[in-house]
Amino acid sequence: MSWFFILLLLISLISQNTKLPPEGAYVATTLTYLFGIFLFITNGERSISAKRWSFVLISAFTVVVFLNTLVYPSTFNSTRLVVLITFTLLNFYLISSVINLSQFLYAVSRVGALLTVIGVLPLIGFPTQIGFIDISLWGFFSDLNIPIITSVFVNPNQLGFFMFVGTVGALREQSISDSRFSTVILGTNALGLMLSHYRGGWTALLAALGLWYVYHLFGRKSLILITISGITTIAVGLSLLFGIIPGPQILTEISLNGRRELWIASIHALQNNLLAGQGLAGTAEIVGNPHNSYLRMFASFGIIGGLIYTFLVVGVTIESTREAISIEALLLTTLLMGMLLIQIFNQLSFVGISMRSTIIAIFMGYHMSK
Repeated sequence: MSWFFILLLLISLISQNTKLPPEGAYVATTLTYLFGIFLFITNGERSISAKRWSFVLISAFTVVVFLNTLVYPSTFNSTRLVVLITFTLLNFYLISSVINLSQFLYAVSRVGALLTVIGVLPLIGFPTQIGFIDISLWGFFSDLNIPIITSVFVNPNQLGFFMFVGTVGALREQSISDSRFSTVILGTNALGLMLSHYRGGWTALLAALGLWYVYHLFGRKSLILITISGITTIAVGLSLLFGIIPGPQILTEISLNGRRELWIASIHALQNNLLAGQGLAGTAEIVGNPHNSYLRMFASFGIIGGLIYTFLVVGVTIESTREAISIEALLLTTLLMGMLLIQIFNQLSFVGISMRSTIIAIFMGYHMSK
């Protein structure tokens, strides 16, 4: 039944990003979670556990979001609060009790390979529209004439995120069996990531591979050190880009593909109300898409909410390195690090019912619920 649940979960999450009416996709997702709860209840051997420090942080974050909703009452903000205390908590603490990490990675790598095959079908003249499924190409890489595929998704970034997870999942199997089939699955997922042109996913995969090889060449202590050093370097680099730390003037002029203005607008939104922020709806109205989940949380929930969110994401990633004593635990660290990086350039967060928010929360949950 666990495999059936995984299949239903992935299908329902993917359907949110197709041309299927969103109401139908969200109903399917809700029914899938109810089935997951049923599996948990009917199996007396399953139990839920939580690391105390992370549970304290997520509880504090929930309180901040609740108070923020009282300050900025709206349907949008109230809906996000409900999602946080239902779907997000289920992702953190229930999914890992019903599906083990190896099963999830196995399933995602297979589905990812299938999505890649579907994505390249238009190149051989296959019809691009079948019902609510549209597999049209997004376009081509500049002058290289390399296609940008979307598979069943409405946007290649959604495909790219899924393919990043699928590639890491396939890496697990290939490292264990080293069979021709596992190599094909790995290569197909990597091809899908490349053809999605999702640069956030490319960056995440490079970081994941870097941690993978550091661990195998130098051991777990080096993995811990390089993870902390990497996160620190990112923080310092961003501080240099915005002049928080004095540095070369040229760094403060980098546009970050148009994100600089959005990030500055997010900072200004926070400065206008350091304690309460602007609420999620207010941030969306003032900034639009901040293209940075951390700044979005600061702008929405104030300095306290932003710090709690950041500490939770960074803390889970760093602490996971201390428990990287198996292939699965190592891959979990690489995934968490990749998603930490992706959130720097996207407004994705672990709060939400969307595919990407759900997957981020699920992988955080695999560590938080140990």
